[in-house]
Amino acid sequence: MQRVEDQSARAPAKREVPVYSLLQCGEVRAEADEHRPLFDVEASPMDDNPGHASIYSSDRTLTDSQLRRLRIRLIALMEGSLVTLDGAFAESP
Repeated sequence: MQRVEDQSARAPAKREVPVYSLLQCGEVRAEADEHRPLFDVEASPMDDNPGHASIYSSDRTLTDSQLRRLRIRLIALMEGSLVTLDGAFAESP
C-alpha cells in the first residue's frame, strides 16, 4: 500500500483514483506467439501484497518498438481487471 501512496503523490493529476489490476498469472503465462510464451512471470511477494508478481518479456532480444507492442498487450490484459483499492481489499461476506 505504501508504494501506491508514493506513486500517487508523485503525479496526483495523473493518478486521480488509485487502482489495482487483479490480473491472474495464468492469463499472462497463456499469452504466446507461434513459438513460445510472451511473458515470464516470477513471484515477487511484498509485505503488503503477498500475491505480487513481476512480469518480464520472455524474449530478451526485442527492440524498443517490439517491447512497446508487448506492453500494449499486457496493459490490455490488466485493464480487464481494474478495481479501486477499496474493491481490491474488500472483506468477503
